[in-house]
Amino acid sequence: MRRVLILSFVFFISLAAFAGTKEYKRKPRGWSPVRLCFTEDAIAFPENADIYGINLGIPASYNSKKIQKIYGLDIGIVSIESKATGVQLGLTNWSNGSRGVQIACANIVKEVTGLQIGIANVAKKSCVFQIGALNFSRRNSTGIQIGVFNFMDKGFLPFFPLINFSL
Repeated sequence: MRRVLILSFVFFISLAAFAGTKEYKRKPRGWSPVRLCFTEDAIAFPENADIYGINLGIPASYNSKKIQKIYGLDIGIVSIESKATGVQLGLTNWSNGSRGVQIACANIVKEVTGLQIGIANVAKKSCVFQIGALNFSRRNSTGIQIGVFNFMDKGFLPFFPLINFSL
């Protein structure tokens, strides 16, 4: 019960943090509070609506279409999303863009703003706080990395163990 309360708290804080962004306020084509997804071709419902709530993927949460966005909690063993705002939980999170918190063994994202927690965290462009064994960020990224191996192009040093940062 305590874990559910903590996750709910993180979920609502993440939504509140990004409520004022232009992307969040865009007019959706359709929306749903819940989406169930099994594979890329087996989506229970709804297939083409933006999700404001929970996106549940068993075993995989898949959305490579650039028209759909997730605002809220995205749970799946493997989560592949075009855009996600909120909290992503899984063994592997893969996203073109993420705002919020990503928690997984491997977090791979093109552009991220927020927190990444995992064994391996990879971001091409970021303004992020990364915690993991391997943290990799490039292309004018800013933020703090805490881990065994930290790589950041514009960091204190391009590679620095334990902690690295760029402002």
